[in-house]
Amino acid sequence: MQTNKSVKPNVYMSGLRLFFNLAERWELTAKQQANIIGAPDIQTIKLWRQKLESDQLTDLTDETIEALGVLASIRKRVELMYPKERWDEYMKSSNRYFDNLTPLDVMEQQGLKGMRRVKEYLDVSSGSHHQ
Repeated sequence: MQTNKSVKPNVYMSGLRLFFNLAERWELTAKQQANIIGAPDIQTIKLWRQKLESDQLTDLTDETIEALGVLASIRKRVELMYPKERWDEYMKSSNRYFDNLTPLDVMEQQGLKGMRRVKEYLDVSSGSHHQ
């Protein structure tokens, strides 16, 4: 597993915490989590969660670290665009731009590429092209 040594561990550990918190809120299965974040399998997701809960560092690929960053951007954009009570609803609502799939469906089916699509859509929808 190739890791990015330029990213500080506390940064990607915070990203993992965010990911697992959102996964719980969105009621994602371990398989869905693995598909979204680019983990090789559900055992890896379980290992990451165990290590995170015991504050142990875990090796992440550059792609997974990037996915965590994109996910943080998606979350921030949704928070800015919608009232708090609609945040989760937005992620689970079908969208014509995504051929009537939900943003979560796009992210699960396409992984990092899907996350980039969701972020790009939110950036354009909000008028912010620079984040």
